[in-house]
Amino acid sequence: MQFLRLLFYTLAFVPFALIGQSFSTADFEGGIFLCDKSLVQKEILPGAGLNTSEIGVVPNCGSTPFSETNGVWYRFEIANSGTLALSLIPSLPDDDLDFILYRVNGLTYDAGNKEVVRCSRSGPSLGDEVNTISCVGTTGLSNASVLTNNSIGCSSISDLFLAELPVSTGEKYALFVNNFRSSNGFVLDIGGSCSFAPSATVCKPSLTDSKDPSRELSISSVSPNPSTDHVQFVISIDHNTKATLQIVSSTGRLALSQTLQLASGDNAFEVPIENLATGLWLLKVTCEGTNQVSKFYKQ
Repeated sequence: MQFLRLLFYTLAFVPFALIGQSFSTADFEGGIFLCDKSLVQKEILPGAGLNTSEIGVVPNCGSTPFSETNGVWYRFEIANSGTLALSLIPSLPDDDLDFILYRVNGLTYDAGNKEVVRCSRSGPSLGDEVNTISCVGTTGLSNASVLTNNSIGCSSISDLFLAELPVSTGEKYALFVNNFRSSNGFVLDIGGSCSFAPSATVCKPSLTDSKDPSRELSISSVSPNPSTDHVQFVISIDHNTKATLQIVSSTGRLALSQTLQLASGDNAFEVPIENLATGLWLLKVTCEGTNQVSKFYKQ
């Protein structure tokens, strides 16, 4: 009887012990809710989180548990049916980003009620990083791929992208992204024909938020977009300072880096892009430890 009583107390205590903890964005319970498909920039990854066993072994995605070293969770709900595509662009081109996309069943975001719909663990083969370096860089979901999973390792024909996902109104999803190599972040560019549903409790301005938005560094008015020969954009800030402008490809390659002198208010710039390759490019502005990213397409 004493053994049974001890077992009951042990089983009963574990869930309450977890509930009492403060989860980080590296845990499913602390996932960041995406209100729309705006560009997402994650500068530094928070580590492994509190619950490092919430993923474990993922079927068809390697025989060993999915590494949770430097990760972050996102959540979103589908407002209008369509397709879901995304690109995960690492801050450093040789970083190894892995990801899992879950469909979450039920009315709430229950960690025990999720199913894997896409999983990618591609990366350089240990001991052969030189010949398998092509398996790092930008990854995600694309209409150009037919794969649903990428297991551990790399091959000469590896496709870092998986097939885009058909999604339906009302479905809930959770995305886990992990940098296997470092705590460096990434840019998440969400595409496809679907749209996201804002959460009534999360996606509204905070009445207690006293931060003045006018003091934030921002990039706006990127045009023409797409473009063939140049892009114009506006950088806004509330004081005179200097900033660094970088133009980075979707694979993480740096095409331009230059110092800009900013005056208080709106600053208009134009850069030539006729020599850039066709495709997605990022405008990254760094100022006093703060980064802002926008995107444009070269035709």
